Amino acid sequence: MPEVRIGPATEDTLSKCLKHGVWAGRKALPNNWKKDQVIIVRIESYISAIGIVLDGETETNSELIGEGFPKVLKVKWVWSAEKIGERVETKSWYRDLMESVWGPNYGYRSLNQTPLPLKESKIFLKEIQTRQPSTNKIIEALLKI
Repeated sequence: MPEVRIGPATEDTLSKCLKHGVWAGRKALPNNWKKDQVIIVRIESYISAIGIVLDGETETNSELIGEGFPKVLKVKWVWSAEKIGERVETKSWYRDLMESVWGPNYGYRSLNQTPLPLKESKIFLKEIQTRQPSTNKIIEALLKI
């Protein structure tokens, strides 16, 4: 079972990341990524994409994403919501789960893309699977890693 990281993004940034097979996020990337970790991208209050880290090494952004994103991480994107209606709403459960892990100051950890502990990673993936049937096969495969 891989660790899960949650990263915030904008529509434009995610579109570029999907196109180039990388993850950049809104902030500088931490240096402690590992192969096979899962990145779940949130745009506002919606899960919009799921990716698997390919090697864990950040590299200099060669203008793939644009200014303000000095490093990128190679990612295999395994699911993305093509339409807004396919996105997974998180308002009803995200905060409770994050507070159970990191307390009321969970926002700092989330913005810094701190990995969730394995137990909570599994809960998070199951929540997505419950809310978006198109992720069933992908989530099942991730839970078996």
